[in-house]
Amino acid sequence: MRNKEKDAAQIAANKQRILEEGFRLFAQRGIESVTMPQIAQVGGVDRSSVYRYYPTKLDLVVAISANVWQKFSQESYAWLAIGCQHRIIFFFLGVYYSC
Repeated sequence: MRNKEKDAAQIAANKQRILEEGFRLFAQRGIESVTMPQIAQVGGVDRSSVYRYYPTKLDLVVAISANVWQKFSQESYAWLAIGCQHRIIFFFLGVYYSC
């Protein structure tokens, strides 16, 4: 793998770890209680990487929301294809009642 390809793969992996760990920490502790350096530490990435990809916590929250929505959309199509529409309704009810 060439250096540029290796760098691109590393960047993508770092961004994904930041999104996953950010989501997990926000869900556990609440958005206000979590700091960007905590996300970097738990995700095993450099603090500067978090700020390079997501300059503010709001940018990270928006990216996490978009990531979650994309995954949900993909799963929804699969659920519809196999006749499990009720899972979509239960998902929205769960989100509604947890707010």
